[in-house]
Formats: sequence, structure tokens, C-alpha cells
Amino acid sequence: MTLYEIGRQYLEALEGMEIDPETGEIIGGEAVARLNGQFDEKCEAVGCYIKELNARAAAIKAEQEGLQKRRKALEAKAERLREYLADWMSAAGKDRLETPRAALSWRKSSAVVVDNIEALPEVCRKVKIEADKTMIRKLIQLGDHLEGARLEETRSLQIK
Repeated sequence: MTLYEIGRQYLEALEGMEIDPETGEIIGGEAVARLNGQFDEKCEAVGCYIKELNARAAAIKAEQEGLQKRRKALEAKAERLREYLADWMSAAGKDRLETPRAALSWRKSSAVVVDNIEALPEVCRKVKIEADKTMIRKLIQLGDHLEGARLEETRSLQIK
């Protein structure tokens, strides 16, 4: 039975409970108790599955970080070798080198170099504006009212 089904039946059993006016006995309580146990077991199973998924995701992230470090090291080594090769080809006056396994040649390109951003016209500058959420939180917690920002209380399920 799914958590949804157990939850629905649990709510129905709660609504169906009655109290005998003569004896004060609760009628239908055994169904609520049985479903409560099933609900708890199902919640526990889902919580454990979430923990397993998070553990697997963490393992993948750790592997990804290791691979990323290795990739960056290889890219850096390739770039150093590219500069080394370019220096020697330039020093030897070689504009082109072609073999069955590799073709090396120079290509012209251009790059924009900004020496003084303040001297540029405003149309050539980008300004990224973002909220300082840490400062906003501190100010609101100190009692300041900030137009355009507020603290919103939320709940998040913790699984340990």
C-alpha cells in the first residue's frame, strides 16, 4: 500500500471515530492505531530511501569533483604545451607544419583588452546588480522595515 493510500485511509479512520455517549468508549480507535503504525513504517521507508539517494548523489558529486580536478590538470598541461610549442615555432620562424598525424598553423584573431573601464562610455559597461541577502536578513532581524524585501518562514523536512 502506498503512503498516499495509507494517509487517505488514516484520515478517513480519524473522521470515522466516534465516542459512545453512554460509556465514553472510543469506537474505531483500533483502525486509527493500525493505520498509524503502517503510516510510520511507510514514512520511515521513504525517509531511508531519501537518505540512500542523497548518499548516492554525494558519491557521484565526489567522483565528479575528482574527475573535474583531473580534467583541469590535463587542460592546464595541454595549454602549457601549446604555449611551449608556439614559442618554439615562432622562434624557428615556422608558420605551418603538417604531418600525417597533426597540422599546426597560425590563425589570426583579435581580443578586446580593457585598460580603464571608467574611461569607457556607459553604453559599453555592464553593471550587475544583486541583493545582499545576508545584509537584508541582518537588517530585518534588527527590526528595520525594508521596502522590497521580507523574511519568509519556511519548513523543510530533515532526514537523519
